[in-house]
Amino acid sequence: MFSQFFEIGDNKVALTITIILVLLIALLIVSMFSKSIEKALRTLRILEDKENPRELLIWIFGIMITIRIIHVFIVQPFIVDGDSMYPQLHNGEILLIDKVSYKLHTPKVGDIIVFKYHDPYHKCLDGGYAAVTTSSVDKAVETNTYVNMSEICRTYATDPYDNKYLVKRIVALPSSTTTYEGKKLVAGPDQYIVMGDNRPESYDSRSWGALDSKYISGRVSLRILPISAFKWNPAPMLDPINLK
Repeated sequence: MFSQFFEIGDNKVALTITIILVLLIALLIVSMFSKSIEKALRTLRILEDKENPRELLIWIFGIMITIRIIHVFIVQPFIVDGDSMYPQLHNGEILLIDKVSYKLHTPKVGDIIVFKYHDPYHKCLDGGYAAVTTSSVDKAVETNTYVNMSEICRTYATDPYDNKYLVKRIVALPSSTTTYEGKKLVAGPDQYIVMGDNRPESYDSRSWGALDSKYISGRVSLRILPISAFKWNPAPMLDPINLK
């Protein structure tokens, strides 16, 4: 959890805001020792006439820390990247992720979640195959599913989605077995089976196995942009397996 305070989003908006803030902080620090830089900041109206650069720095750091606390523990914006949840969610939409609910109750089938995907199993191996186990801790139980990694291995040395945030729907709970199109998917005691609603365009548990619950960031609770699509619980689904 602590490491999330130092994460920088991989979308263009988050990167742009971060770069602007870093430049502003650097200029304010330099202005504490350089009258010419301080004068330039006052000319640009970044500093008021009698405002001390140190005072503005304290305000900026205070706001940044407050925002990070909210993002890590309460609610966080997320930009949809791709079409794996189409037609319920669309590329470029901005969602709010609720991080409080799962501290009060466990995830449910049908919930749409955002999680940080990690690739402990599917590093490219000789022959292009990797076994999918139900848990990196519990080696007593294994699925009988083997994933053909040849397509990924031909292009990438490792999984291109490693350490990326993904949005998917929970289709099966811990300690359960799900069969989809003849493939058996097994979730361990603290794992979930997740899939995208747009199955042909989704990279999910069918490819890499069950999701460890510790990687779940939160539940999608609100779509805030575009305004015309503003909606609570934007993509409910009664039957997530069969999409009915």
